[in-house]
Amino acid sequence: MEFRFDPSAPAIVVFVVLQGRSPGQRRRLRLALDIGATYTLIPWEIARALGYHPERSRRRVQLLTADGVLYVPLITVAQVRALGQTVSGLEVLVHDLPPAGRVDGLLGLNFLRHFTLTLDFPRGRLTLESASPRRSGSR
Repeated sequence: MEFRFDPSAPAIVVFVVLQGRSPGQRRRLRLALDIGATYTLIPWEIARALGYHPERSRRRVQLLTADGVLYVPLITVAQVRALGQTVSGLEVLVHDLPPAGRVDGLLGLNFLRHFTLTLDFPRGRLTLESASPRRSGSR
C-alpha cells in the first residue's frame, strides 16, 4: 500500500492505532516516522488510557535527551497498526515529547523492522509491505 507525504516537511507523520489491554481500548495517534529511533515511543497519558501501568514496569531503557540521560519505562502493547500493517506484542517506550513537536510520539525501528520500507522522497511516496520470506540458500 502506498502513502503520500510532503518531502519538504520537517517530519513524516503517520497515523497509528494502538490496541490496549482490553478489546475496546484503542487510541489513534500522530507519530513521527523515525528510522533513528530504536523503539516506538508513546506518551504517558495514552499508555494509561490503554490500561497499561508504565510506572510499574521493571524494564527501563536509557534515553538520551537534551536534558540528559533518562531511564524510561518499556511496556508491551497488545497491537500497533500503522501504514496498513500490524504488529502484535510490540515493546514501546513511554515518555512525553515536547508539545512543540506536534506529534504524540515516534514510530521506531522495532515496528519498521517487520516490513520492507521504501521512501521515495522526490515523489513523496512511502510504502510499507510485509517482508517477503527468504528462500533457502539465499544470502
